[in-house]
Amino acid sequence: MTREQPATASAEAKRWYQWYFNTDQGRVGLEEIRRDIIRHLWERWSPRWKYTDEAFNRSADSFDNPDFVEITLHSYRHRHMNAPGEDRFLDVEKKLAEGPPILVPSIVLRGADSGFGAPSQDPSADKNNS
Repeated sequence: MTREQPATASAEAKRWYQWYFNTDQGRVGLEEIRRDIIRHLWERWSPRWKYTDEAFNRSADSFDNPDFVEITLHSYRHRHMNAPGEDRFLDVEKKLAEGPPILVPSIVLRGADSGFGAPSQDPSADKNNS
């Protein structure tokens, strides 16, 4: 796997949380104010979604899972090559990387108000080449 090329400054700014979760401050944030961070992300990703505190709190109970912080941080850190994968999967990953690309059609969905815009009309722009 190779590191991705940077996007425009505007696009990178919309993914600030991914970089935040790669820092020690991001760990402290998720440990101490995770509901505030996640509510902020919900509102950024779906600004016209009118949910109630009750609806948020029903979901937010899952943020108190004892593994939530570690799993979340590792996911973002591994994605950006700042954390190792699990040893038990290394051989499988190497074997999969040797195979041909999977060329089945897929669908890219993005919320209309997420700030990321509609998927490209050119499907090659949305391919994950990593």
